Amino acid sequence: MEFYKVAMFALFCQAAWSTSAEETCTSSLEASGSVMLQVSDSHLDLATPKGHSNPTQKESQKSKVKSKAKSKAKTPDASNVALSNSGYSTIADMCCLYEMEEFVRRATVNENMKVCDEGGLQGIVPYFSCENKQNYSMLLAEIKDAASGLCPWAAKEGESCKKISKSCGAPMDPMSHRRRNCGRNDNSQNLDLAMQNAATNEFFESVCGTHQQYTDVASISGVLGLCKVKGDIRGNQTALRMCLKECCYTDKCIGISMTSDGTSLQENFEHATEDAGAITYLHRQR
Repeated sequence: MEFYKVAMFALFCQAAWSTSAEETCTSSLEASGSVMLQVSDSHLDLATPKGHSNPTQKESQKSKVKSKAKSKAKTPDASNVALSNSGYSTIADMCCLYEMEEFVRRATVNENMKVCDEGGLQGIVPYFSCENKQNYSMLLAEIKDAASGLCPWAAKEGESCKKISKSCGAPMDPMSHRRRNCGRNDNSQNLDLAMQNAATNEFFESVCGTHQQYTDVASISGVLGLCKVKGDIRGNQTALRMCLKECCYTDKCIGISMTSDGTSLQENFEHATEDAGAITYLHRQR
């Protein structure tokens, strides 16, 4: 009897242990399946077949590429067009001498040459622009020929520039390097007779460009205000530079007039009059 009780107790324990183990295993499998499901959901892109992509992801990538391409688009000018016949044609059709000058400069450097004389470079520009449009091959031939002759305005990189004959014409126009935009207004146009007669060939560079000097002339009606530098600054290059800089940062200012009484910032010279000893500087282009 006692043996029977012991046997039954053993069988009961074995059954209880089997049920507990099964429940534990089942629970573990369910938990594992749950984790696997979560991992799968959070990494759907890993299940995408190789060579294919999620439609939404694909559209997003296309948008980024399109946006990036759009942001890189630039307006054609002498600094970014190709050094080719098509690039030359684009610049020639602009009818802007500044753009053509810069294009020729780029082409010269690309041919392993350097510019020796700015006046000589500017001299050929009109013959390759606008109605005088030619082609890129002819321009390259002109650049290579520029290293020889009476007016050699270029030389091979690494070689010395040759001496230029006095018969090569007038020196370069300093204002040419400020013609960043051919649509800008040149303030030297439509000046009254007094200002025209007072023009000199003297130029002064400032932070905003080239200023041409006019002597013995001033304009009271066009005064915007007085320069912060007080007193007579004629002959003082440092003070002149400071007043021109102030004009550059003053709205509507196109130049200054210096007299023994001080220096005025000018918005126009429409009623300029002779003023002995006065020195005026006009910002040629702005």
